[in-house]
Amino acid sequence: QPMVRGMTKSRYALVYNGELYNTEDIRLTLADKGYNFKGHSDTEVLLLSYIEWGEKCVDYLNGIFVFAIWDERHEKLFMTRDRIGVKPLFYSETASGLVFASEIKSLLSHPDIKPIIDREGLSEILSIAPGRTPGHGVLKDVKELKLGYKLIYSRNGICKKQYWELVSEYHQDSIEETIERVRYLFTDTVSRQLISDVPICTLLSGGLDSSAISAVASNELKKSAYGDLHTYSVDYEDNDKYFEANSFQPDADELDLFSSDIVKKIKPEDYLRQQYNEALDEVPRLDGEKGLEKRMRELFYLNLTRWMPTLLDRKDRMSMYTGLEIRVPFCDHRLVEYVWNIPWEMKNYKGMRKGILREALKGILTEKVRKRPKNPYPKTFSPLYYDTVRNKILDIINNPDSPILYLINRKKIIELSRYDGDFDLPWFGQLMRLPQLFAHLIQLDKWLREYDVQIELN
Repeated sequence: QPMVRGMTKSRYALVYNGELYNTEDIRLTLADKGYNFKGHSDTEVLLLSYIEWGEKCVDYLNGIFVFAIWDERHEKLFMTRDRIGVKPLFYSETASGLVFASEIKSLLSHPDIKPIIDREGLSEILSIAPGRTPGHGVLKDVKELKLGYKLIYSRNGICKKQYWELVSEYHQDSIEETIERVRYLFTDTVSRQLISDVPICTLLSGGLDSSAISAVASNELKKSAYGDLHTYSVDYEDNDKYFEANSFQPDADELDLFSSDIVKKIKPEDYLRQQYNEALDEVPRLDGEKGLEKRMRELFYLNLTRWMPTLLDRKDRMSMYTGLEIRVPFCDHRLVEYVWNIPWEMKNYKGMRKGILREALKGILTEKVRKRPKNPYPKTFSPLYYDTVRNKILDIINNPDSPILYLINRKKIIELSRYDGDFDLPWFGQLMRLPQLFAHLIQLDKWLREYDVQIELN
């Protein structure tokens, strides 16, 4: 990259990050229209798709992607992001033009973009981190292109358009038809995403989702030259010794970890309430829907647009850093669109979590695995980890040069550090408890220090 293609009276240049799962379908369509291909990459198919269909090319794509195309003839830059937001895209408009990248730190290599946090960015850090409100880049003047959006940059400035959104409709299929449709969409999605130039493996936690992906992938690969599927699982030493089951009961209202002066200036609870209400205002409503069904639709929307991006963001950074091509079959937009309108009563078929999916997986998974209850992805419960992060955060707050001191309630951190090993103090949902909270603060301090982040609250 970049890939450049010249056509009559114009040239087009593409930069692209992602994977198309319907490359061959589009290739055949374009070939029928007279296009010639120089290679076999999805990059070339993507570029020719834009040349043929312009901005509407996104309507033809099934995959995870961000890309930007410079259209020389029309003197415009076209950028877009996949429907579910699996691939990230950040940008900033400067005096000299538009700067964009898959990671915010890449933007900081440009001399016109400074690592400054304003009131809104600090509100994100204090109220929502490690999550982030869609569209926000945290740093001043840095924005995120939201999922399902496209952006055109020209002499007229920036124009953003939404090309995909969830549509709420009454579900017409019977339970049998729904089960069959979910089964088809899921198996078709996994099969499409097995296309690869390198050997395939799966990350197998042992839960329903990863087991289902592994089972379908294994069956498909046996038909190909790859043969057996390799799976990889994660666990931590001595987890069997230290793990204790617990019922997750959030309690973040009694926790005030940050400086009282900062809290007064930022009013993080007000900011969080505002963002929550704005998220609810976005929910595609269904006329006449009430009670539990209405609330579950809201929760599914919050999960898709506010919770899942946190996981996808970390997935992308970690996998790209290590050179792994990670696929996410449950983020296929066809599956998401269909399941979005399945009523909660049907989703919760027979009173089981993921009941409709479990029914769809009959014959694909063994009964023991198919009925296995949900377990969270493994994390360490070892006291050694707790001691390590506790000692590290104490070192940081005892150093007068630590940038995080400006933000935190030092007395409260010291008080929490005396916690004697009961890990059942939640922070940011079930993913983080006290050890992970300390680790989060350590990372925040490192980020402020490493990028020399400046805070401006004017």
